[in-house]
Amino acid sequence: MNWFDSDDIMLENFISDKISKFRQEHKMVICSGNFVDFKLNFIDSFNFNKKSYLLKDFLFYNMHIFTPSILFRRSFLANKNLFLSNLSRGQELELFSRLFYKLEYKDVEIIDSKLFLYRFHDSSMNEKDKLYNKKFKESLSYVYIENLKRSIFLKDRELIIFIYLKLIDFIFRGMENEHFSNVEYILKNLRRNIYKVNKLLSIELFIFIKLLLLIKRGSYSIEKKFRKYELF
Repeated sequence: MNWFDSDDIMLENFISDKISKFRQEHKMVICSGNFVDFKLNFIDSFNFNKKSYLLKDFLFYNMHIFTPSILFRRSFLANKNLFLSNLSRGQELELFSRLFYKLEYKDVEIIDSKLFLYRFHDSSMNEKDKLYNKKFKESLSYVYIENLKRSIFLKDRELIIFIYLKLIDFIFRGMENEHFSNVEYILKNLRRNIYKVNKLLSIELFIFIKLLLLIKRGSYSIEKKFRKYELF
């Protein structure tokens, strides 16, 4: 099975090259591609830089993997939830994080051939990212909370810190935009999971963020405190 976005372009042998690389042990075959603009002018090639394991390299953007990149073995997807329709943003991030979790590189075949063109809407994406969209932030908060749980299970300190800082940013941008319900949601889940790693941090998070919620305003000094907090 291979999903494909309507505004991207398949190149010759997009499917056949991936099928030819499938082996008995493979759950999926992942191909490379090129970033292009709206008029299909070349921007850059995908980065395939294996530094660790698949989930971590995907989240750290060492591996540029997008919806058209992957040809999945159908049996691997059997009985799995696919794209979550309740998410307003980050559906691809959520699905791939969940599917890559616990996989090793021996479970996948990586093809560095450029088999499709991925339209990169730079200006429109930048404009969207400047706007605070509550539904988007709620969806992404869920995705990163789930990835925090995975990183703690994997005992990957670097990944835990990376995701912790993402969620701290979501908390304080939520305070700035009066998105208090999402701040509460993140706080509840963040402190519960961080408690497994650093009990003192979990307690301090609860006290300080609850105080900010009471007065309904953020604090640069408190944000700085938690950004620089030594988790380990």
